[in-house]
Amino acid sequence: MLAELRENAAIEGVGALRYHRSRMDAEQFNRVSRALADPRRMEILERIASTDELACTTLASESEVSQPTISHHLKELSVAGLIKPRREAKFCYYRLDRKVWAGYLAEMRRRIPGRRKG
Repeated sequence: MLAELRENAAIEGVGALRYHRSRMDAEQFNRVSRALADPRRMEILERIASTDELACTTLASESEVSQPTISHHLKELSVAGLIKPRREAKFCYYRLDRKVWAGYLAEMRRRIPGRRKG
């Protein structure tokens, strides 16, 4: 477990080690899990995570679903804490909150540990 924390700290920066020391609370863990249960939201999260920041208009133009549906999915991801919005004039941009993502993965590993050798 300590090796995973060090690896995450190297990826996320020194602050990640402090973040992982406290467990993600059950309410947020459940919000994130529910948000990720929808395949469309998972696709949107993957697209946002593939870049530093992504405009809502870009997501809407790349998607087969309507702009209001995209907005709904973005709201669910935002409420779960997975993405952070930034407004600039009439445009909204989103980025992955990597600390929350790392915390979710750490909590998942804690709840469902890998197989032990032996």
